[in-house]
Amino acid sequence: MDWSPCSSKKYGIAVACFNKNGIHRLSFKLGDRICILEECQDWCRGFVEGNESIRGIFPIKFVILLKDIKERVNLQEADPLATEMTSVLREWGDIWKRLFMEGKSFECSSLRKAMEDLINWRKQLIHDTLTVEQLHDVRNRIISKINWGNRKLGLDFVPRVGEKVVGSSSVGIFHLYQVHLTASEPIIEADTVDGPKKEPSSSPLTNLLLMTAVRHFGLTIGEDIEMYLQLYDITLGKYISERFLVKISKDVSFSSYLDGQSTCSAVFTDICKQDNLRDLYLVIYVIRCGRIVYTDSCKKPPQYVYRRPYGCAVTSLQDAYAGFESIDGDGKELILRLYQCDDRDFSQLHEYLIRKQNSKFSPLSSSNSQGIVLQLNFISCNNSSPSMDQQLFLSKSVLVRKLGFPDIIMPGDVRNDIYVHLIRGEFDRGGKTAGRNIEVDIKLISGDGQLLKDSISHAVGYVCASFSSLTLHHICAPIWNEMIKLNVPICMIPGIHLRFDFKYCSSKEKYEPKLFGFSFLRLIDDEGTVIQDGNHELIVYRADDPEKLVSASYASLPSTPHELHKGEHSEYANLSCLGFTRSVKEWIVVEFQLCSTKLTQNSDLLALLKWKSYPDRILEILRLVSRLRGEEVVKFLQDVLDALFAMFSTEEGFSTPHSGAVFVVLINVLNLLEDSRFVHFKPVVDAYIKNHFSAALAYNGLVDCLKRHTTFLPNPERQPQLIKCFRSFDFLSRFIVQSWKLHSRASPSDGGQQQTLIITDLFDAFRLMMDTTYDIETSHDAKVIFLKVMPAAISNFLEVLDPESLAGGISELIDSLGATESAEEIIAAKLHLIKRIVATTIFSQPSSRCVALPVLSHHIRLHLAARQDLSQCAAVLGDILDYFYKNRTASVEGKVDNIFYHDVEVLTVSLVDVLVQTTLSAIDSFDPNVGSLEACFLGLLQLLSECHYDRFWEDFGDRRLLKSFLFRFLTLINHIIINREVFPSDWFVIRLAANVVLLRATKECSKPLIDSFLDAGYFEPQLWNLYLCLNVTFITQPSLQVEGFGESRKKMLGNAGLDMRIQLGSHLIFCWSTLGDYQASFIPGLVSQFLEVTLIPEADLRTRILGVFFDMMECEQKVHGNFKQVEYELVEKLDFLVNENKGDQQYKELFNTILMEKARNCDLSWRENCLSFVTSLTRLLERLLDYRMVLYGDENLNKQMSCTYNLLNFYKDEIDRQDMYVRYVYKLHGLHVTAENNIEAGMTLFLYAKMLLWSNSVLPSNGKRPEEPEWKRKEELYLQIIDYFDKGKAWEKGIQLCEELTEFYKQRANNTIKIPVTLRMQATFYEKMLEEHRPETEFFFVGFYGCDFPPFVRNKKFVYRGLEYERISAFTQRLMSEYPSTQLLTKMGPPPEAILKSNQQYLQICNVKPVVDEAVSQLGNKHEKLRNYHYMQNVRQFILDRPIRKGNANKENEFQNLWVERTILKIAHSLPGVLRWFEVVDSAIDELPPIQAACEAVLHASEELERLIAVYSSGCDSSISPLTMRLQGMIDAAVMGGLAKYQEAFLTSEFRMNNPQFLDKVSYLKQLIADQFRLLDVGLALHSRLVPHEVQPLHNRLVECFAKTKLTMKDVGIAVVSGGGHRRADSDAGIEYRLLGTFNEKPLPPRTNDHRRPTRSATVSLHPYSSQSTSLHETFTDAHDDIYTLPNDEESYPHMSQSSSWFQESQSSSQTRSPARQNASDYVMFSPIHLKNQQEAETVSLTDSGIVSLNGEDRTRSFRSSVDTTRLTPEPVSNTPPPLPPRSAKDEEDVIRGPSPNLPRLYPKRSYRKVITPAINNTCHVSERHPFGPPPLPPKTQMCIPSKNNLGRRFEYDTVTSITGADSQETQSSEKVHH
Repeated sequence: MDWSPCSSKKYGIAVACFNKNGIHRLSFKLGDRICILEECQDWCRGFVEGNESIRGIFPIKFVILLKDIKERVNLQEADPLATEMTSVLREWGDIWKRLFMEGKSFECSSLRKAMEDLINWRKQLIHDTLTVEQLHDVRNRIISKINWGNRKLGLDFVPRVGEKVVGSSSVGIFHLYQVHLTASEPIIEADTVDGPKKEPSSSPLTNLLLMTAVRHFGLTIGEDIEMYLQLYDITLGKYISERFLVKISKDVSFSSYLDGQSTCSAVFTDICKQDNLRDLYLVIYVIRCGRIVYTDSCKKPPQYVYRRPYGCAVTSLQDAYAGFESIDGDGKELILRLYQCDDRDFSQLHEYLIRKQNSKFSPLSSSNSQGIVLQLNFISCNNSSPSMDQQLFLSKSVLVRKLGFPDIIMPGDVRNDIYVHLIRGEFDRGGKTAGRNIEVDIKLISGDGQLLKDSISHAVGYVCASFSSLTLHHICAPIWNEMIKLNVPICMIPGIHLRFDFKYCSSKEKYEPKLFGFSFLRLIDDEGTVIQDGNHELIVYRADDPEKLVSASYASLPSTPHELHKGEHSEYANLSCLGFTRSVKEWIVVEFQLCSTKLTQNSDLLALLKWKSYPDRILEILRLVSRLRGEEVVKFLQDVLDALFAMFSTEEGFSTPHSGAVFVVLINVLNLLEDSRFVHFKPVVDAYIKNHFSAALAYNGLVDCLKRHTTFLPNPERQPQLIKCFRSFDFLSRFIVQSWKLHSRASPSDGGQQQTLIITDLFDAFRLMMDTTYDIETSHDAKVIFLKVMPAAISNFLEVLDPESLAGGISELIDSLGATESAEEIIAAKLHLIKRIVATTIFSQPSSRCVALPVLSHHIRLHLAARQDLSQCAAVLGDILDYFYKNRTASVEGKVDNIFYHDVEVLTVSLVDVLVQTTLSAIDSFDPNVGSLEACFLGLLQLLSECHYDRFWEDFGDRRLLKSFLFRFLTLINHIIINREVFPSDWFVIRLAANVVLLRATKECSKPLIDSFLDAGYFEPQLWNLYLCLNVTFITQPSLQVEGFGESRKKMLGNAGLDMRIQLGSHLIFCWSTLGDYQASFIPGLVSQFLEVTLIPEADLRTRILGVFFDMMECEQKVHGNFKQVEYELVEKLDFLVNENKGDQQYKELFNTILMEKARNCDLSWRENCLSFVTSLTRLLERLLDYRMVLYGDENLNKQMSCTYNLLNFYKDEIDRQDMYVRYVYKLHGLHVTAENNIEAGMTLFLYAKMLLWSNSVLPSNGKRPEEPEWKRKEELYLQIIDYFDKGKAWEKGIQLCEELTEFYKQRANNTIKIPVTLRMQATFYEKMLEEHRPETEFFFVGFYGCDFPPFVRNKKFVYRGLEYERISAFTQRLMSEYPSTQLLTKMGPPPEAILKSNQQYLQICNVKPVVDEAVSQLGNKHEKLRNYHYMQNVRQFILDRPIRKGNANKENEFQNLWVERTILKIAHSLPGVLRWFEVVDSAIDELPPIQAACEAVLHASEELERLIAVYSSGCDSSISPLTMRLQGMIDAAVMGGLAKYQEAFLTSEFRMNNPQFLDKVSYLKQLIADQFRLLDVGLALHSRLVPHEVQPLHNRLVECFAKTKLTMKDVGIAVVSGGGHRRADSDAGIEYRLLGTFNEKPLPPRTNDHRRPTRSATVSLHPYSSQSTSLHETFTDAHDDIYTLPNDEESYPHMSQSSSWFQESQSSSQTRSPARQNASDYVMFSPIHLKNQQEAETVSLTDSGIVSLNGEDRTRSFRSSVDTTRLTPEPVSNTPPPLPPRSAKDEEDVIRGPSPNLPRLYPKRSYRKVITPAINNTCHVSERHPFGPPPLPPKTQMCIPSKNNLGRRFEYDTVTSITGADSQETQSSEKVHH
């Protein structure tokens, strides 16, 4: 089917990730919004929204269309917070994936948890199932979590006002700053995502509810139970709450787990901060209801029920609250155990338990492990009352209130509670020995004797007519400590009293309780007040007849001893007439506590309320009322105010004689409301003023009293009263205003003129008071308080007065303070007054604002200039600016709002200059108010239009003033842009708003610059430079670099309009072009500034600015005739800025295009220089971009070296910038030091050192070295370089520098002290050259192919110098780790064009062999260590061989057509150098014929055998396995056929006939074979002497094979010199070799433990280019089957670790760095007799050429020699052969069997080395060395590839044959073969 386009664009949301795994497919991630363009069955075609350029197809199942989820989307979009959460989760999701990929597990898990929380809250938000309070809480949590996450992730802060997000243009900048500042402070969450840290559990809480539920009672008593719960304060020693009762019936097993009784749950309220939890305990008393003495035997119910003590339990609230935060919503369960004590101590048992007085109590015997199970739950309230959700949760619980009022008394809290505590009593025994059982019945009786029903509550929710106390067994002085609450009516009944009936209770059930006396307590005294709180002792009257108490005739009797002693009841001295007798010895004590908002216990307050009854005592009453407690007054506040205003004035409005005193009491009462305990009663006063106040003519008296009080200011004694008056001025002004309103209603015709006059007089009094100079100490506090309350009074007066008239009075009042006031509190109060005025209608009304604004601005200016209270000044100014921003009006039809324009102009003229100056001063002094001042500055600029700027510039008549202001103005703008402390980088919203303002301000500043400072004589280069630099700073600020922004930031910037960088960039070009000829004044200063602008990745901006550089070059060319300054600055800053990750390839191309175009069109006189300069800069940019690309990461160390080397060469060779050159020399040196490339580090420093002279010129500091003389710096560099050469073992190079230093010390420095030091250093280096081992280095060819490589290596070839002991496998692994995405080419030869142009990376790696320098090849007979070292030094040419085949392959003998393609490579510089690698600059290819390859192979095999002979003839005690394997490979070559194959291929007549051009090669091959046979003679002779017994059969086989081979070679005409046959190993005299310079007369050391494990023989090919090794990479056998070496060879032969070179080499391959083997040229062949008589001394000297020689001779040779024939002289040979070495007694079978196969292999693996030598016909050949002996037999399809040969070897040797005869003569035949 075909693709059908959609009729309209469809959109979908990706529900899964879809990766592009085929062509034309679209990749997207989960949640991406996708636009669908076409459809075809189950596939769609479209693009991801926001990336329309990439389109592709995708399965429709991966996307849900928006129409399918439209309802859900609309629901989300309906709530802005849900929409915001969606975008936040998307952004966080991307970050979470990145954190996961980076392996940051902790951050990843934290972010995931936060995202899960947001997702869960988002579900709750969308489902809309929460209550209003829950929804509000969830939304707050969401906002807090978003802010936390954004801050942790470094994202932008989202400013909010409540839940609403504030944009950059929705509010003014100052208000936006305050929003940022306020919203960022609450973000105090912990580093985890669990939210903010909670307060410690021990801290007191202001409002706490304790919910208690009795869940289980685990005791079985047999009687009904009353369980009382009550809170007890151990510090106060009393109960602080009412009692909660749980009744448990004996017939029911109580457990609220099962029955869910609601009556068992209570909530204790009003636990406030004064009640510290550590002092509070929950006390539980258990009372049994039944017989006095409980017995289990009686099953009948008791006839009389008594309340008897049973047990008590307590728990600490602090302990219960500890850890409560981790308990779920069901609360925390506690199991409490009951305790008991004697009845007389029962009331104090809770204190004994709390204080742990264990002797006073004991646990109940019947109390099991369960006891009482309580469930506790703590609920904190933000307000004084529970929230709606909490009330719903607590609706089924009983509220238990606090005894007395809480800390905060709410106006609507109406209580009328009287608490009576029955404390204790004392009763007569009645003549009995034991005490009686006494019960007290408490009843509330009216004056006429009526019992008030339901008036007594002994617990919350339980009311009764009478209450019976505990009955204590046989106690005549009982202590009950029980509490009841009386429910009395608000209007107390006259004569109401409380009666206590005392009864004897018998323990026997047949006797009923008997009344024996009573007491009573009147609740109302004679004055009508409730009796006082506290303890009251009551008189006990005898009475045994209850009927006598019914009439309450006793009410006239005294109830307390106090009443009796007053004498008022003396007429009742004889009480028997009433039938009641007072018992003198008996009494009881009760405690009374009133908690009522309607009843009072104060007689003075009652007198005030009834003042009309005491007209002659009014002054006394007022005086007494002034001393009342606040609690009493606020409870009756409305009644008190009514009484005071009734006494203040008459009904006609005239004052009374008591008006002054009443006013004093009034302000005292109003001052009570300032107390924190009564602040909630202010609404009561408000309601009173609005609804109950009725004194319509009181305003005159109040104003007069206020004016009179203003005169108290000079009098210190009246200051307290004046302060109280001012504190209550708010309420007084409201009384005045309300009085005016009432009067106006009553007399509408009066109008407001009188009121205006009255307020004018009042403000005149205030102005005189503030203007008068008094002692600061006496007037300071009053003025401060007056100014603080004045704003509230102004708001009140504005209800009835005209704002304009009031503005005049206020302005005069503020002006009266002036600028002379220096008290900080007064200044703060004045500024607070101004701030409040701005919020009133005075400022909102244009007419009144025109009056007040100039005054307010003037005073703000004064305080800003004096830097007084800058925070308050900024707050006031910010409010003014916010008001204008909110009420700004746009121009309508070209007309401007004149009022708004005028007001802003007033602000601008008054404040801009002083605001700029003050802000700069605050910045310099690090004032904390800098942020607020800068926000004010930006807010003021935000209001200015172009007309305001023009008018402002016109006001500057003097150029000097304008110049000074512009300097400060531009400096402040620059500071705001670059400073990140005031506006942090994550405050992007406010930074965006600030940039919009500063953009316009910056543009406007160009007008005065062009108009006033561009004319001749008035040009100000400094001011212009500051302005131009400001433009650059603005453009380059990070807040505008949109390239690295997220979608949210880009969206905000898009809403702000065009890219501000482009706008200001165009303006910058305009200003630059306006300068004209003055442009030269800014060269080269502005070069770096403009360069930084051009490096911004914005094509339009770059195109506009890049042309400026040509203008600068042209300007300097005109002035100076060159543009060196521009050139210098461009190079300097390009290097610096590009290293700061600025610039890209697009910039390089654009830079080159634009400047090249302008350079081609410039004047001919300097066109060539201009073109050359642009070209050089382009190359510099290319190198700098390469360098920046690899600047970071340890894996890029080598790449950094390459780029650094390219840069330093550029600075030296192309533009000759010595300073930049030295800078990069030090950078390259640092990289080498990091990589431990000591030789390269030294040679890099030498680049700088050779630039210096031995002069006394003083060099400036370069960042690495201080200022010092030139010779001193060069000397220090030399010493540092010598140290590096010493570490790198390049002592020859160090010697040359030492010689130069010595010469300098001798001839010029005259420093004889340092000469010995230098000479000793040289001597040390000479010793190290001869004694210490220097490992040979391998070289590798590396080709980098493919366009994906960095430009500096792309499609280029290099030769690398390997690390010490580094082989090709390790090198390849190291290089591929540097380029992990590379592919390894496995074939040699130039790669195809497709690989070169591919977008991938390919590596080609192989070994190359160095070509020895001509000077090194002339070393001749010098010390072998020195020769080996020099062969690897100063190498610039290398050889790379590749085997190729020509013609038809011969399966029988492949050597016939095996050619060698030899490539000679030439690199840019010699190795070692300043790098470990250099690029191949030239190459030549040659082909070697097969016979020449065969010659090189034979020569190589001979050299290797010669080396082994030298090693083992020197007395080496190591295993002879390498020698055995080498001999076997050459004599019995099983795989490749050995010399027989060469014989068949090249030594036939057919070959000579077909290839006449190779006849000389055939002769040469024969000679090489003959020479090899002579070496084999010597090798077999040596082997026969050293071979162990178990290997003797192998040796015999080799001898036989060698004899056969000789016969074969004679057939082809090869003259073989016979050695006279070979003896067995135990009878051969052998030939011994000793190391030159180490001869002694000691015999060879005996061989111990010489029994070795036999192994298979190995055959080594004599040809290095066999068909089995055509791969580019040589493959070697990892295992080294050392058949003679035991695992503990090093322990068995400790001397071998120093003398055995091959053993040392083997250790190096096992990760142990040890000196390499001795070379074969270090050995000479001697017979045993010769060794015995040999005495030779060797000396070492240095020739003029710096080459070390032996015996003082400078013998130069063209090739290396393995045997020095000049050392061989004939010596007589002894007839007696040397003694045989001792054999080991070890069993041969064990030796053959070898070690256990389970033992680990301890011997090292084999390693290889290669060297190069010039060979036949000026070509090269390869020779092979195996440091550990020949390798084991390879597989049939493979052969071992030679890896190392001796470079420049000349095969020159002497053969010595020992002949024994009668005359003991020795003959010698010498034959030298040169090739």
